Amino acid sequence: MLRLVARLYVFAVLVVAIPVVVWGLGRSWVLRVALLISGIAQWLCVVVVLALRWADPPTSAFMWRVKTEVRRAHAQVDVHAPPDDLIPPTIEFEWVPEIEISPELRLAAIAGEDIYFALHAGFDWESLRSARADNKTAGRHRRGGSTISQQVAKNLFLWPHRSYLRKGIEAYVTSLIEATWSKRRILEVYLNIAQFGPSTFGAEAASRRFFGK
Repeated sequence: MLRLVARLYVFAVLVVAIPVVVWGLGRSWVLRVALLISGIAQWLCVVVVLALRWADPPTSAFMWRVKTEVRRAHAQVDVHAPPDDLIPPTIEFEWVPEIEISPELRLAAIAGEDIYFALHAGFDWESLRSARADNKTAGRHRRGGSTISQQVAKNLFLWPHRSYLRKGIEAYVTSLIEATWSKRRILEVYLNIAQFGPSTFGAEAASRRFFGK
């Protein structure tokens, strides 16, 4: 049901957003500005997410953050330090298509991160309730209930700090992803942008770093 609603929303934005903005041009300036900002923002979000169903993302918001931190740390390292102590000035990342990713790795990702990945529409409500209960009992944030789809939305577009604003945007983007991508595409993107180690993103970089092939 959630996926159907999200697909109807995507269709409405693509078909109706521009005419609605044009209709508002003849109204009050407040309505014009509100419709213009809302319509363009939603249309851009839908178009970008839809395009990434086929286009491979060259990087992610989380990679950009880590790259910035690595470069800042590298700039502070003593230039006279031994080469082994120097921090690499960039991150390791190379996109590979799904067919080149081990089936065992795909299965391990689902088993370890989101066992109901193939069944839900982006949100595992039972895991979220369980995580909330555990965190409330522990008195701190001990574990999360994010699905692979939610992690793709966060890592690809958003920032890592927890807040209600970020979770709200994450839920919105997750719904768009589930409405426009296949499960195989979601998993393919996840295994290419997930962080497997320090400055190491994606299955290819992890394979080269940890297994030398």
